Amino acid sequence: MVIALAAGIVAAIIAGGALLVLALIAFAIWAHQYTNVGPNEVLIISGRRGRRKPGYRIVRGGGTYVRPFREKVQRLSLELMQFDVRSAETYTMHGVAVQVDGVCMVKVNSSDEGIEHAATQFLSRGREDIVRTAMQAVEGHLRGAIGALSIEDIYRERQRLVAAVRTLAGPDLERMGLEIVSLTVRNVTDKQGYLEALRDGVVTPSREQFSSLHEEVERLVRLARSLDSLAATNGEHGPAAALEIDLEQSLLAAVDVARPGFDIKAIRFQTRIPSGLRARTDPDRAAQVLSNLLQNAVRYTPREGRVSLSAEARRDGVVVTVENSGEGIPAADLPRVFERFYRVDKSRDSARGGAGVGLAIVKQLIEADGGEVGADSAPGLTRVWFRLPA
Repeated sequence: MVIALAAGIVAAIIAGGALLVLALIAFAIWAHQYTNVGPNEVLIISGRRGRRKPGYRIVRGGGTYVRPFREKVQRLSLELMQFDVRSAETYTMHGVAVQVDGVCMVKVNSSDEGIEHAATQFLSRGREDIVRTAMQAVEGHLRGAIGALSIEDIYRERQRLVAAVRTLAGPDLERMGLEIVSLTVRNVTDKQGYLEALRDGVVTPSREQFSSLHEEVERLVRLARSLDSLAATNGEHGPAAALEIDLEQSLLAAVDVARPGFDIKAIRFQTRIPSGLRARTDPDRAAQVLSNLLQNAVRYTPREGRVSLSAEARRDGVVVTVENSGEGIPAADLPRVFERFYRVDKSRDSARGGAGVGLAIVKQLIEADGGEVGADSAPGLTRVWFRLPA
């Protein structure tokens, strides 16, 4: 009797232990099949769930249990995807060939319908495939939008081009479960040339276009004069005769010429010039030097910045200084600013009209009169000076 009772207890303990082990195994399997949803993503659980239900379910936030052997989990990112877009040479509505490039950002539409479309299109494909497909769609419709607009619209009203691309590409991207978050046009170039389009009557000229062309012509004239000045100072005819001039009047005359540029950018301009200041130099050279330095100050001073022009007589001559606020010149570039065609930031200087010869001309002209030049800079302040014999 006792033995039978003991055997029953042992059997019960064994059975209880077996059940506990089975429960732990079941919990481990369940825990292993429980999947969390990360930030900016959804889970697509695929597998049969019944005849009247779709073959997958969408899980947002938290987590879900994935049935072993019956369901498969895949993740679909909702993060932004950025890519460059570029049109091949495309003709506008008036036959002007242009190329446009920009940057686009898309994402999976976070609505249930958008996620379902994206899951159907891209579930078994990687992020690179999604970006490639979206880029092809946007670039294709970019070409279509260019063909429906005039050259004036594309150059002057880029938002019209952006809106047209959004309108054309939107339905295609929507069918793929994607949406455009941002589209920016960076550059518009035309091989034929805007001037040729004006010449051939393709583009109707406007006051704004003439103003833009006038500015470009003035820039080219300034560059040509700068190059002529460089060639002249290296010529074989020797330096021009230095005369004793009224430097105060020369400085004030240069200020009058440069003042419109300061006014346009609302730059605060100050002068500190003693009366009766005289120096030995060629008058034309002095005018060119002052013009170059003040043009540089206008070009590199931010709107509502500060520029000052000062002069003082010293025992070894007269020192003139032009000082402006704005981006400083890096220390590594400072020794080279007077070199020909050297530009601290090529893309920035090109956009502002700089050619990299203005300070080189200043150096050669001043040294031809027996003077010297220099520059120093710190964050937020740049100072260029020259000394002329008294």
